[in-house]
Amino acid sequence: MAYRSINYDKYKFRMKMFVVACIIFISDFVFTQALKYDMPNEVWELCYISHLNRFTAFAGMIFAINQPIASLQLRKLESSRTTVNVLAKSSICLALAAATFYWSSGPLQLSTYNMSHPYFGLIPLLTFVYWRNSRIIFREHHIAAFAWIGRHSLEIYLLASTFGKTLVLWPGYPRCNFSAVSGLILYSSRLINDLVQVMRQMLLPENNEKKCIKHVLFVGVGTLILYWFGLALCWADMVTTGTMTVITIISGLALFQTVMDETWTEHASSSKGSKRETQSSNSPDDVDVSSAIKTKSRLLGAASVLLLVVVWYGWSALSGLFPSMPMDASCADSVNDGLWVPINSCLDRGILHRDYNAMNFFDAEVCVSTAAKQWGWPANPNMHCGFRYRSDTEIQARLRGKRLVVIGDSSVRSLYHSLCRSMGDGSAGGYEGISSHYDSSRTFGSTTIDYKWAPLSFDVVAKLKNMRNDFVTPGKHRPDIILAGGGLFDKLHLSSSEEDLQFQREVVINLAAELRSLREAGIAVIWFSPPTVNTRALNSDEKRTHMSEERLAEMRQLYVDMGVTSSASFVLEGPGFTCGKVNESYDGIHFPMMCTTLVFRF
Repeated sequence: MAYRSINYDKYKFRMKMFVVACIIFISDFVFTQALKYDMPNEVWELCYISHLNRFTAFAGMIFAINQPIASLQLRKLESSRTTVNVLAKSSICLALAAATFYWSSGPLQLSTYNMSHPYFGLIPLLTFVYWRNSRIIFREHHIAAFAWIGRHSLEIYLLASTFGKTLVLWPGYPRCNFSAVSGLILYSSRLINDLVQVMRQMLLPENNEKKCIKHVLFVGVGTLILYWFGLALCWADMVTTGTMTVITIISGLALFQTVMDETWTEHASSSKGSKRETQSSNSPDDVDVSSAIKTKSRLLGAASVLLLVVVWYGWSALSGLFPSMPMDASCADSVNDGLWVPINSCLDRGILHRDYNAMNFFDAEVCVSTAAKQWGWPANPNMHCGFRYRSDTEIQARLRGKRLVVIGDSSVRSLYHSLCRSMGDGSAGGYEGISSHYDSSRTFGSTTIDYKWAPLSFDVVAKLKNMRNDFVTPGKHRPDIILAGGGLFDKLHLSSSEEDLQFQREVVINLAAELRSLREAGIAVIWFSPPTVNTRALNSDEKRTHMSEERLAEMRQLYVDMGVTSSASFVLEGPGFTCGKVNESYDGIHFPMMCTTLVFRF
């Protein structure tokens, strides 16, 4: 077509590249704005990488256009006198080296680097390319593995970012799992690359621009349809293994049929080899053969997807290490059976999973050479649960668009602060003074976390009743999760007489009824059983008498007898993750941040 002549006119081509550069520069505003919004970690990383490397493809085109000139320059220098050759190449190499040194020694803070990298990140790459090609002996040798990885870099990046951290084929052996997953990713990237090349040749044939434009429109419209359909599934909360399997099979069949309809006639004509045979390609025998081939391909494709899903789902269910799969209901019986395990966080990463049914949750930068206490679960029949550490990013993603309400005394408030820290407020839980005895509310993007101060059990009942009344109030967003707890101060203020004890039992009965009604209303209700008390660390004789660990054990048993624990959706046993750290409780009832952070990490 006429516009192809633009590529062969130096002035028109330069104008074309200038327009492309302007479009890239302006469109980057979209990525910059997208980085400000709350989005899944993988999507954010994709936008971030696209923002940093927005001029990479543009620079590649410029380099490809000028490559013959650079090659001609090298050949002319190498055919000239040795002195001229050495001086010219040395001058260029030193200039590029100086530019690279100045680039690397400049301000490399994250914000400054992000701003300068798209424009100056080409300097070290250009330096390496020129140095590597400056001598004939260098050009005669190369590392084939690097060349292969370069050809498949896009597929490797997409597969590694999707499955690199979540696919566990060899639980408890991280290095072996890394080797196995890396090999699988490399093999899969080669298959995908070959498939893309075949599809490109079929859908985007050379010297047929009309068909190329038609197929590009088909691909664009199909991608938009699948994207909006995916958003609809997320909105309807229907993203399950079954729905994804059905959609994959239907989409694959539709894609197969489209490709066959667009390319089968041309393929059949080219395979005959003569005009006479081509004219007879519509005979009944040929029609039967083509129909059989198409039907067989559809069946094989659908069977392959089903087999892959069954194997993937079965392996994930047995290992319990696939993050998107919900845990079995039986896992609730053993989630509170964990313990603090002294383990070397640098060397024994596999032991924690093999012996204690949990993954190592220390990052490399906080790894210490001495033994540190980590949380784990002893080996038990529920090994398939695969309890594991969850990062801040995953917690934020799971709570996106939800409202959580935390109700209770100061021990429950520490859980509220821990959750705020996981949502991004690193200062949560600092010095509060008397403001800690008041309600609080925080909003993180589309997630809302409310805290209701309720030091005694009857305060918890009152807060729950008020919340139930708010359900019928227009404009009120009902909570998705309620975490309630208490009991520490009940023994201090409501245990001096028999009347107090009777009143306490009645309050606990009402508490169980409120929790039950909220659970029946479809709200996830979590009851936090009082943590272990360090009796010796309590700051008064009255507290050591009425709030001792022995007296608090009676309160926990009362909650069990009166049906509080059975009325909740899930019971979080405070003694489970505090008894191993009881000596670290500085005032007898509050524990280090690591203990409370543990609750939401696992």
